[in-house]
Amino acid sequence: MAFYEEIAYHNYEGLADSGDEGPVIFEELREKKCMFMRNHGLLTCARNIAETFAIMDRLVNTCRVQTQLIMSGAYFTEIPEEIRKHTRDQYKMPWEKRPLGTDEWAALLRLAEREDPSFRL
Repeated sequence: MAFYEEIAYHNYEGLADSGDEGPVIFEELREKKCMFMRNHGLLTCARNIAETFAIMDRLVNTCRVQTQLIMSGAYFTEIPEEIRKHTRDQYKMPWEKRPLGTDEWAALLRLAEREDPSFRL
């Protein structure tokens, strides 16, 4: 529900070998933080690297769970739009006060430092 109406979409246009596609992607993304680039992949944008990483991690996990549920043949009960919007807004509130991923990113940096300090070079 955190991503309800929060994902932009971009159709594949071939290799992005000129500057023409950037403004199109920018216009399609607008205020959203996530984009499904059809036949290409996912894009996330946020206030800093930690938040961008955390949003991408949640988006990938959401896609993985949805794919697994679809493959399982599970029955889905559609959630009313009012509840989808309400839940999305509940997820937004903490993100507005403090960037998502702040704690996770610090932990990931400590882990990377322990595993291979040369990553900072």
